[in-house]
Amino acid sequence: MQIYFRVMKTVPIEVKKSDTIQTVRTEFSKLEGISMVNLKSLSFAGDWLQNEQKVVDYDIKNGSIISVFLDSGFRTKIHVKMLQTGKPITLDVDMRDTVLTIKRRIQNKEGINCLCSLS
Repeated sequence: MQIYFRVMKTVPIEVKKSDTIQTVRTEFSKLEGISMVNLKSLSFAGDWLQNEQKVVDYDIKNGSIISVFLDSGFRTKIHVKMLQTGKPITLDVDMRDTVLTIKRRIQNKEGINCLCSLS
C-alpha cells in the first residue's frame, strides 16, 4: 500500500501494514535526506505515532497522509553556482535563514558582493 507524508510537500512511500513506525520513519528519512535527529515526530488522525507500534495499529490505510514535524533547527545543504566566477559552492543553511542572510554568508565566504540585487 502507499501512504503519504506531508512536510511542505506530499511524499509517497510504499509501506506494509506490518511495518513499525520506526521502519517507516527511517524510510522517509532516507528518501528525503532528513536526519533522524531533525525528524521530531509523526502524527496521524490526531495520534502521535510511537516507533514501536505498527502501521496497522493506527489504522493507516492506502492513501493516508502522515503529518511530519521537524525540529525547528532543521538544517540542509544548498548548492549555489556563482555567476561571477562559475564556481559552485555548498552552504549549510537553516530553514529559518532568509535570502539576505544566505547572500551575506556567500559574501563573507567568497568575498563577492552579492547583496546588490535583493529582488
